[in-house]
Amino acid sequence: MEVSEYLVGSPAFKAGGTGDPRTAGSIPVHLRHSPSVVGLGALALCVLVMTMLATPAGAAVRLLDSSPVDGASIVSVEDIRFEFDGLLISDAAASVTLTRTNGQSIPVVDVAVDGTILRARVVAEVPPGTYEIGYVVRSADGDVNEGALRVSIDTASQELSGGLLAVIGIFSAIIAVLFLVFLADKRRRPSRRRRGPATA
Repeated sequence: MEVSEYLVGSPAFKAGGTGDPRTAGSIPVHLRHSPSVVGLGALALCVLVMTMLATPAGAAVRLLDSSPVDGASIVSVEDIRFEFDGLLISDAAASVTLTRTNGQSIPVVDVAVDGTILRARVVAEVPPGTYEIGYVVRSADGDVNEGALRVSIDTASQELSGGLLAVIGIFSAIIAVLFLVFLADKRRRPSRRRRGPATA
């Protein structure tokens, strides 16, 4: 293909920044050193992958089990226990709270972390009502996790169980007395038979 001198020296070539015609498939000089869209996309993908690898997966620990369990109706609460799916750090972030729905706070002591377990103890008397047991823990990865479960303290159940035990005790005592009377009567009967009728 021949290029005429008119085209070579024309303003079209000069405006494009070249004085000579380019071969097919060549990259213009002003675009050779600029970042391409493909290069920027590859760089962004690399940064994303490196960020994902540097961030620990599953840093937030999850609650696996608790005592008492969420939604339980119990007669008293003394020992509180939470179990998580990851190691915990024993620091100022670890805490357990026991709060009644009306805002009354019950003292909780001996908050301690042991591996994946968070424990606490309630020493004060807990009146009947609905309570929230809250927890805050820090995982070994530094992530803070907090939550709460709800329990119901019902002394009526305790009174019912105490009354039932009293009824069972009285019933057992009556059975024992009747059995003793039966044995005593059985011992008397043979002695009456041995005497027999009086002879003239």
